[in-house]
Amino acid sequence: TGTYAGQEVDKRNDIFYFANNHFVSSLDLDANHKTVKIAPFRAYYTTNKIGNASLLGFDVIFGEGEGDGTDGITDVTKRIDGSVKAGYGTITISTVNDSKVNINTVAGASMMTLGMSAGETRTVNVPAGIYVVNGIKIIVK
Repeated sequence: TGTYAGQEVDKRNDIFYFANNHFVSSLDLDANHKTVKIAPFRAYYTTNKIGNASLLGFDVIFGEGEGDGTDGITDVTKRIDGSVKAGYGTITISTVNDSKVNINTVAGASMMTLGMSAGETRTVNVPAGIYVVNGIKIIVK
């Protein structure tokens, strides 16, 4: 379950949530805590007890068996010899060698492919967002 505004959840069931850079269990809270405060824009996981048994932990696995990462990009191109810089609405790419440069959205959709010559610098206009340029993730404001 997720929350945009934050909420308090009754801790009758075991609740796992993210706090202080790691997942914690509601079972770790003392008896004075009747609820768990979930921060805004966070997810939490609940379980129902079976008898007296409690869930002590769990694994979250993304993309199991699909052979790709969580960003949906399956064919990462060799990184370029040169530099990639994000600007306000732009990406500036400089190359040392002749290179093929692929610009993808973080979801894996191809935005454009550039054939660049050695020593060339090129600036392309793109909307604000997160992009992957030959395997390098950048943020364009």
